[in-house]
Formats: sequence, structure tokens, C-alpha cells
Amino acid sequence: MRFYTTSHGPRCNSRTWPTFCQYCGQRVFYFTCDCGCKVFFDELGAPWPKHQCLGYLHSLIETYGREVIERGMAVMMMTPGIDRTYTTQVQQAYEREVWQPAPKKDIIRRDPVHDAREDVVGIVRELIDGVNVFKLLGTSDNWFSLAILGSLAKAECVQITIHTGALASADNYSFTFLVDKQLLMQQSIVKGALIRCQLRSLVVPGWKPIWICDRVRSPLEEN
Repeated sequence: MRFYTTSHGPRCNSRTWPTFCQYCGQRVFYFTCDCGCKVFFDELGAPWPKHQCLGYLHSLIETYGREVIERGMAVMMMTPGIDRTYTTQVQQAYEREVWQPAPKKDIIRRDPVHDAREDVVGIVRELIDGVNVFKLLGTSDNWFSLAILGSLAKAECVQITIHTGALASADNYSFTFLVDKQLLMQQSIVKGALIRCQLRSLVVPGWKPIWICDRVRSPLEEN
């Protein structure tokens, strides 16, 4: 659902994450809201300068099409502006992160429950390569495990933990999940990267419950 407000902020569930550009490595801030806005900024606050390195612009063209970008969609989608109160909140929250990096709010671990699904955006806090799936789940590579895990049983797996908390947000969740390394080949997944993940729970009696990631993509991409 997309709608428009007098300015972007709490009323349209605006969210901002500090991250870096996967193309040029510069520090940037990713902004999104329920109006459908998705954009990277170089700095927080007016005039909210948009990040415009060549790699990022090319990704926008691939995502939205050259015609849309040429009409200045990146400018139009931020009209009429960002609420001043929200701006102040995210600026102060970022300053606290920089000068006082110790956690200032509880991080709630979201454990998988039966038949759960989540589509989440978050910053990579931990990445463990070469995970033994059977050891992690507390099982062995018998016929039952192979049948339940399917292609994941033979895949080279990576375990990733992300934190979903945006600047000035009261909600800060942690998700730890397994993902086939092949799904990461087209993405720059390193610590500190901002990613969007499509997760489903794997809950089997006698096994450690775990989230499985079926898709990893840029937060710019549509559903």
C-alpha cells in the first residue's frame, strides 16, 4: 500500500539505516517508508543529498528502468520532504552510535516457530562461512535429514546474523539464519552490509530450530 503525507516521518513508518555503498564503499544512509520510497543518502538532514555514484545509478536503472530514472524518479519520490522532528531523531541516534557504540537498546532475538515466514531488512552483524548444517541442527546425514533439508543438505552454507533496528527505532530484532552460499554470489554480503532477506522457519522435533533464507537481495528491490 502506498500513500502520501505532508512529509515523510513517523506517520508513514519512515526508517533509516547507516550502511555503505556496495559499489563505491562510501558511507551512506538507506531510507525507506510505507509510501514506497527507497533511496540512499550521502548525509542525514536537509537537503538530504542523494547518493549518486555510477554503480548505484546503474543499479537504479536496472531496478526501475532508464525512462523512469531519466524523469527524475529519485527526486519525485522524496517529495514533499522529510519531517524535521524525524530528521533530528535519526541524527541524534546516529551520533550516539558513533560516539557511544555500546548497545543502548535491547536486541530481541527472534527465534523461529513452526511455519513462520519473515521478510526483513537488516544490517549484517555476523557471518560464518562453511557451516556444517547437520552439526548445527544436532542431527546426522541420514535419509530423514536429507529428505527434510533437500538441496540445502548438499549446499555450502553460510550462517548470518542481522539486526533490523533502524536509527531512532524502538524495535531492534536479531535474526540468525542459514543460506546457500550460491545465493550470495551476486551480492556483496559482508559485515555492515544492509540486506533484505526472505526467511522461513525450519522446526523439526529433536532438531535445533533455525531460520532458512530463500532469497537475499538489495533493499532497493521490489517484492
